[in-house]
Amino acid sequence: MINKSLFRLAGWLAVVFIVLAFSMFAFTGGVFISLSILGGVCLAVIFYALYVFHRPRAATLGLVMLVCGIISLIFENAAFVMKSGGETMLSVRFVLLGAAFLLLGYLGYGNDQTPRWLAISAYLVGVAGLAAGVAGLLGQASVGLTASYLMFIPFIVWLVGMWRWFLKTAAA
Repeated sequence: MINKSLFRLAGWLAVVFIVLAFSMFAFTGGVFISLSILGGVCLAVIFYALYVFHRPRAATLGLVMLVCGIISLIFENAAFVMKSGGETMLSVRFVLLGAAFLLLGYLGYGNDQTPRWLAISAYLVGVAGLAAGVAGLLGQASVGLTASYLMFIPFIVWLVGMWRWFLKTAAA
């Protein structure tokens, strides 16, 4: 029963995150940072729900995914607040987020209850995130920025899929 409530909450938080992601384009400064923190909380709950779902079959990989995902969210919001060095923190954030999504893709692809297209979209987000992070760490900001933009479309597809899949899983 608790898992069903958690999955239902995570499904609706995926929708909230989509709205926050698009509304963040309209704001700067303190409002942008507040929306980013709120989005990070939403994504942390989604990561936790995915950890709970995958824990019976792959507890260690699920825990690594959860830790990488949550640390990446902390790095993201810390980078927005920092006066200098934020670019490096964002690059590390992209590497960690990419690793979390690659693990999500792996866990999802190996699970019969997860739709394959959802796992593939997680793989795409993971590859683009790793590319953005590594390019940023190597000083190739334009390549990293392009990769981060390419990551946005499969990320939105993944969030829509999470919304539908979590609500379907909660109803089962």
